[in-house]
Amino acid sequence: MFRIVVDPDAGPCMGVKRAIEMAETELARSNQLYCVGEILHNTREMDRLVSLGLQTITPSGIGSLPGERIMFRSHGEPPETYQKARHAGAEILDATCPVVTQLQLLVRKSWLEMKKVNGTAVIFGKPDHPEVISLLGFADGKAQVINGINEAGLIDINRPVVLLSQTTMNRKEYHSLVKKIRHRMISCSIHADNLRVHDTICKKVSAREKGLKDFCRKHDLIIFVGGKHSSNSRYLFGTCHQVNRNSHWIEEPGEVESSWAANNSKTGITGGNSTPIWILNEVAATLQNMRQCI
Repeated sequence: MFRIVVDPDAGPCMGVKRAIEMAETELARSNQLYCVGEILHNTREMDRLVSLGLQTITPSGIGSLPGERIMFRSHGEPPETYQKARHAGAEILDATCPVVTQLQLLVRKSWLEMKKVNGTAVIFGKPDHPEVISLLGFADGKAQVINGINEAGLIDINRPVVLLSQTTMNRKEYHSLVKKIRHRMISCSIHADNLRVHDTICKKVSAREKGLKDFCRKHDLIIFVGGKHSSNSRYLFGTCHQVNRNSHWIEEPGEVESSWAANNSKTGITGGNSTPIWILNEVAATLQNMRQCI
């Protein structure tokens, strides 16, 4: 029996949803809002917000907007950006995710503790990700960023180390990184207390993998919607394909194939963490219209 189901757990995380809602509320009030960076990495959703009056700026552009209301997105900003905004007399609309705010404070505390003992604060994350850039600011730009397990050997384990993670990194990879660092320490006869690990990955984001696997098992065909240049989408689609080989990755409703509607299959539609529900619903509507034309 042909059936289409949109994944109820799909869509942006709560932090990004909160930022979008804050932007929509402000735009409904003033028809204009400046945001430091993109709220989320989804072209169509950003186009929608731009059509409502959102303008994206860089931190360096804050100085040219004295007295304006400026939004900080959910990824967070380093202290330097707050200083620029205050210096310009801008009003800050802070949409930093509460989970990220807690991590920023923990990074600051950890960095200061390591500084006292000539230790190292290490962040597991993507160096060019806006969240990691904000976290580095809370460590005076001196924390070490590790992008993968293969970089574990770059950490100086002869000094005290505190390890933290970007909130959206993969939990399994983080655990593997910790395991590899500890193995190095054992092989070098370094005491285990030399490494302190904080579990700073967002539990709601990491729980998405299990829910996604369950969703994929329940359907004959999976349509995954997400940006082809998004590492998050690449990882989540890989999770889909691992569980359900009949999974297809698209970016737009226009990429839906008629053959998917021709089969009497239970079709599940899901997407990356930057894909809003309204786009998934458009894909479902496109598939349903194709089905009616068969």
